[in-house]
Amino acid sequence: MNRLSENKLKYHVDRLLDIKEKGETYPVHITIGLTEYCCHKCVFCHSEFATSDTTRNATMQREQLISFLKEAYECGVKSVTLVGSGEPLLHPEIEEILRDIKNIGLEIGIFTNGSKAKGTLLNTIIDTCTFVRFSINAGDSKEHEKVHGVVGDFENIVSNVSEMVKKKKEKNLKFPTIGTQMVFYEGNYRSMVKAAKMWGEIGVDYFEIKPVIAGEGNQVDKTVFPAKDKEEVHKLMDEAKQYETNTYNVYTKYNQYIVTQDTNNRQYTKCYGSLLDMNLWADGNIFVCANLEHERYIIGNIYKNTFKEIWNGEQKKKIRQSINLKACPKGCRCHFMNEYIWDYLHPDKEIHPNFV
Repeated sequence: MNRLSENKLKYHVDRLLDIKEKGETYPVHITIGLTEYCCHKCVFCHSEFATSDTTRNATMQREQLISFLKEAYECGVKSVTLVGSGEPLLHPEIEEILRDIKNIGLEIGIFTNGSKAKGTLLNTIIDTCTFVRFSINAGDSKEHEKVHGVVGDFENIVSNVSEMVKKKKEKNLKFPTIGTQMVFYEGNYRSMVKAAKMWGEIGVDYFEIKPVIAGEGNQVDKTVFPAKDKEEVHKLMDEAKQYETNTYNVYTKYNQYIVTQDTNNRQYTKCYGSLLDMNLWADGNIFVCANLEHERYIIGNIYKNTFKEIWNGEQKKKIRQSINLKACPKGCRCHFMNEYIWDYLHPDKEIHPNFV
């Protein structure tokens, strides 16, 4: 199965049954932002409104985070991804946090721009994580400077990725899975083939090509525009796929790209995907969805409330009921989970679901 597929939901039948019978469930996963600052300034960043604001410099408190995650684990949370409201590897206690989370029993993933993944931290990531995904939205140094808003960091990052691949092979490890991703828009999509070739030669496990997603909390529509030429995008994705091998996958999210361009209504009328993924920011605030990162969507704060109080509280129920799907970004992460769950809750009688 595609490791990035929403079909992985079938491994969490208990949560699907909870949704069907109760309309509620505990999350499987928590997305965690450890900082509100970043050393890159990507043109389409969902957290740009925070990381570009010098008055916002929140850093997650290690002790509070670990206490919160212990309770979450006891409630059935299985994994966390360090990502989001800033560059996670800039946290001053990142190595200690990784070891602490690992000791709880939670699986760990990391999304990073890759600039700080070196030295002892690189070794700690290898020792503790299930996967690490490097966000490198360019095929060369010049384009990287334009997209990421930094000068001269591309070669450093490629070196860091290469070193991680080397160390993983030396230790003969299956994990962490090492991936790279390219978020594409009108200004960089023509480099996806070049990038696919490069990462295959370096030896990462996969390369993901995904479209920019517009949403509240970012400046996307003011600074960048989605790629418009659907035929050319499809052609380039097919070319990028040609670099796949038995040990290297190229995930081309053309279906997601098409959905971002689609004006048709969704088949689902509720967002169930947000029940499976909690979104925690560096200031302790928890948002109902990663694409709805405004104050009106805060369901609680870990410095004020426990995991159970937040997730079972009236504030979460009230805000979830207020979600306007028509205003939600098209092709968001929850979209394909919602399609899967809706199909599970409302089987199509025309396909004779009971005849297996």
